[in-house]
Amino acid sequence: DGHSFYYAALNTLPMGDRNAVSYGQTAHVSLLLTNTDVLLEEMLTLDSRPPRGSFATGICIDDFVCLEKRPRGSGPPSRTARVMQNMRRGYVAAGLERSEKKAFEAQTKASFWGAAVDGISGDVRALPTRALPVMSYILEISRLGLATRALLDLVAGSLVAIFAFRRRLLSLLNLIYTEGRGLPRDLVFTLSAGLRDELTTAAILISTAATNLRARASPIKPLWNRLLRPGAARERAVGCLATEEELPADEIKAHPLWSKLARALQYGGAWRRPCRRGRHINISEVRAGLQAELRQARKRPRSRHNLAMDSQVALGALGKGRSSSQAINKELRRSLPAHLGYESYLDLMYYASAENPADDGTRNVPLRAPTEELPLWWPAALEGDFEGLDAWLAACGALPQDALGLPPVAELGVVRRPVATRGEARKLLWRQPTSRASRGRPGSRADFPCGVALPSSTQELLSTLPVRQFVTVGPGVPDLSKKGFLDLYSGSFGDLLEPDCQSKILALIKAGAFYCVGGGPVCSSMSRAIRPPVRSAAHPTGLPDRRATLEDKVLAGNKHASFTAAVVRTAAAHDTDFWIENPAASFLWLQPAWKELLDDADPPGRCFLLDCCRCGAPWRKRTRIYTSTSLGGQRLLCQCPGPHQRLSGYCKERRQMWTKVAESYPRPLNGVLAAAATEAMRPAGDRRHISACDICRCGTQRIGEAANPGPPVESLEEVQLVSVRTQTLQRRLLSDFDAWLASRLSRPARLSLEGCAMAYCAVLRAYGNYLFQTGQPLYKWRHLCAFFQKERLSLRPYMPLCWDLATRWERLCPTAHRTPIPYALVRAMISLGLALGWARFAAVVGLSFYGTARVGEPLRAHRGAILLPCDLLVDETPVCYVRVEAPKTGHRGAGKVQHFVVGEAAFVRFLERLLARSPLEEKLFPASAATFRRRWNYVLQRLGVPAAFKLTPGGLRGGGAVLLYQRGTPVSDLLWRMRLRAQATLESYLQEVAAISVLPAFTDATRRRIAAASSVYDVQLEQFTA
Repeated sequence: DGHSFYYAALNTLPMGDRNAVSYGQTAHVSLLLTNTDVLLEEMLTLDSRPPRGSFATGICIDDFVCLEKRPRGSGPPSRTARVMQNMRRGYVAAGLERSEKKAFEAQTKASFWGAAVDGISGDVRALPTRALPVMSYILEISRLGLATRALLDLVAGSLVAIFAFRRRLLSLLNLIYTEGRGLPRDLVFTLSAGLRDELTTAAILISTAATNLRARASPIKPLWNRLLRPGAARERAVGCLATEEELPADEIKAHPLWSKLARALQYGGAWRRPCRRGRHINISEVRAGLQAELRQARKRPRSRHNLAMDSQVALGALGKGRSSSQAINKELRRSLPAHLGYESYLDLMYYASAENPADDGTRNVPLRAPTEELPLWWPAALEGDFEGLDAWLAACGALPQDALGLPPVAELGVVRRPVATRGEARKLLWRQPTSRASRGRPGSRADFPCGVALPSSTQELLSTLPVRQFVTVGPGVPDLSKKGFLDLYSGSFGDLLEPDCQSKILALIKAGAFYCVGGGPVCSSMSRAIRPPVRSAAHPTGLPDRRATLEDKVLAGNKHASFTAAVVRTAAAHDTDFWIENPAASFLWLQPAWKELLDDADPPGRCFLLDCCRCGAPWRKRTRIYTSTSLGGQRLLCQCPGPHQRLSGYCKERRQMWTKVAESYPRPLNGVLAAAATEAMRPAGDRRHISACDICRCGTQRIGEAANPGPPVESLEEVQLVSVRTQTLQRRLLSDFDAWLASRLSRPARLSLEGCAMAYCAVLRAYGNYLFQTGQPLYKWRHLCAFFQKERLSLRPYMPLCWDLATRWERLCPTAHRTPIPYALVRAMISLGLALGWARFAAVVGLSFYGTARVGEPLRAHRGAILLPCDLLVDETPVCYVRVEAPKTGHRGAGKVQHFVVGEAAFVRFLERLLARSPLEEKLFPASAATFRRRWNYVLQRLGVPAAFKLTPGGLRGGGAVLLYQRGTPVSDLLWRMRLRAQATLESYLQEVAAISVLPAFTDATRRRIAAASSVYDVQLEQFTA
């Protein structure tokens, strides 16, 4: 085809070509500025200070990283999430592929750009995967005492890269540059004792090579840091050496800000020391700077200090961390213990000698007064407002971005939409058409059939309401011939406490004018956040001695509670769906009208329990929605690892109380409520089940199901051996221990403690004594010991020190077992429960007792997990089997799916009559565990059992074990029935509780009640019909 040569070319940019790398990095910066709202002032660069704000971002070749400072416990960073999301879209549009293995997000600890960053402690250091091998082979070279010049150059380069994170450590490197110089690079020679000491010291101090993130980089360029020649040194000492002659070329000039501070601030003498004759002036100036650092570091350790000097040689040595002068290097090495121990950082400033007030003290003249007035922007800058300072710097041409020499942003082809504020961006977002409308989700208008026209009388009643109270899809007069929806408490028209308004609403509900009615009564007196309180659990309608100023609010709240309860009863009686919302802890649910409604044997609705943080809110605010829709009975509770915003006090940003800020519903909750309410427009047989998981940001409703577990686990290290609840407890206990440690030891002491396992265990044992002395429970100490034994392998040989303390603790505070529930009391409770109409309550009590099961197992069981004789088509064997899907001991060597057996014939026949026709997916106890506990307490109260005996549902398992033992069941069979592995544990337990009964301690009246209720137990079971 006419071509004589073909040239192969890589379809990529060569990493070794600086021009190619710069070209690729510029393309990435262009993508960042085009697809996000990031400004150049928010980018990290090598030659400029970090951004002032809480957000920073940067690109190193093709590695894009965002950093954001957040208050502890405030959740994941929001700005970073938006920028990352937009950047990913930009990568997709540009056809670039991301490396998922290198990607990370919302991490407080990460490795990037050759550094390991700890966002909690603020430390930045070299990657441990690189630093540890360097430490290892340096120690090996020092031990052997042999090396080549090429090997020493490699060691020097490695140490420089690591010590760059703590530049003063570079002063340790001295002989490594000179020894073996002039020899062939591959010739092996013996190291001197001094070099071996130098290498060993450098290897040991590698672990200290870290910089605090909050310490700004010094704005000093690399300066000349050799000693001046003797003649120039004498001239400098007497103050007659010109500035341009102090450096070989290109002297550094004072920044306008430094000059302004030198002339306008009032300085005072802190200390002065005479200089020894014959010492070089540069050494004296370096020593003076290091002495100033030491004095300030002693007063304020772990801090950053401003140091202004007029010696460019001293500033160059302090800024670079080492000097070509052996004498200056010696001074820097002598300062290392204080520099590292006090965690001192210097911000260096250059004052010209003519402007330096400290120069007066060296010449025995009075300290000069300010020669200029402080600028107008100075007070605002001290308060954190830098607008005036930036304007002044811009006028001087001294802004940080001016020194970078970057081309205009327009040259990158960056085109951004003119959105001035976040509010405008939000408006543009909501104006865009949504893509969810076409997914066929519940609530789309095309899914619903048209209803029958309302009677004329109902239309006339609706026409009496103001038109402004109707909300329609489009403009125009509302069509009153069709059914609609009623949302109470969402508008500001009319008074719902007026009798005429209430009767009109109830009449419309009775007439069937609405598909669904609902609302969230807003009444401040129902909140538990009121201080001093005006209601209590004993007096939900109002305390007798409540404040007179809140009397009207309390009465209004009681009326609202009665009205909403009447709305619910009316809606339920006329086949209209309903929902009523209030905080879960609100006193609304304790009002007499609502208490009667919730405790009804056949309640019209069920509760939907929700934590608002699942909808993206920063607060938890547990909310209860009593509804007849498919949301009833569902729970969507908090899974956040950190704390939430407390709804207490005043919000300065919103200028409202926090309870008022959290009053409106989160947007996802609005959507799922609307979807559940609009299902009432369908015929009863065609209605869909609305799942609460629609609130979560997930495209599927199979959240957490075993059949769809999500992406496979890439590493066995990701498998957790303890539950999420245990992990949360361990994190809390570890945080308490760290706080205790920080209150007693300094940070250097804590860091040194990490290196000695025996000392660490001794301190841990001291913390155990502190827990005992402050009255903390023993389980906290056990969990803490178990955590350290598992996670800190180096502590294992010394952990007997800590476990010995647990043994001593048990001697003083023996384990108190739950009191076993006596057989007679269980019979009485089942009998009374059936008399009250609580058959499912009686079933859970009997299954826990006769099956020696943990009470939570039957509480969580479904009908499909209960195998009755009728299910087996065998009537001769009155035995019931209950499958336990997630047993407590499933990860301790026992089966992951277990079962327990109930062989009490009369009780099994009762279960058959109760559950034989129930759907397999129906829960055995449809209410919550809290409801079961309330009924438990109520039954004990009716039997006259005092609360002081602390008889809890947890004692049912022990009571069942005692009954089987008293009936002669062998211990080995008991182990199988109770699904236990350690026979010694069971024997010890039976020895303690088998001969104990609380019945003799009851009063005669209580014993007579228990005996009477127990005597009708068999009759109650036989007479029961579902």
